Amino acid sequence: MFGLGPMELVIILVIVLLLFGGKKLPELAKSMGRAVSEFRHAEKTIAKEAEEPEELLEKLGEALKTEEKTKVETKEESKGKAEAKSVKTKKEKETKKEKETKKEKETKKEKR
Repeated sequence: MFGLGPMELVIILVIVLLLFGGKKLPELAKSMGRAVSEFRHAEKTIAKEAEEPEELLEKLGEALKTEEKTKVETKEESKGKAEAKSVKTKKEKETKKEKETKKEKETKKEKR
C-alpha cells in the first residue's frame, strides 16, 4: 500500500489522532467515505455516458427543444400582454374621446 510499512502507518495515524482529536476522527472518516463514494458514482456515470454518446446527444437535443419551446411561450405571453395593454389603452382613449364629445355637445346645447 503505497510502499508504507506498518510502522509508518502507525505514526501517521498517531499524528492524525493528535491533530484532529478522538471526537473529530469519526466525522472525518465519514466525510472521506462520502467523498470517495461520490467520486466513484461520478466515474461510473461518465464511463456510461462515454459508452452511449447517442443517448447523451438525444437528451441534449430534447433539452434544447424544451428550452426553445419555453422561449417561444415566453415571447407569446409577453406579446399577448403587450397586445392586451394596447387594446386597453385604445379603449381608454375611445372612452375619453366619447366623454369629451358628450361634454362638447352639452356645452353647445347650453349656449343655445
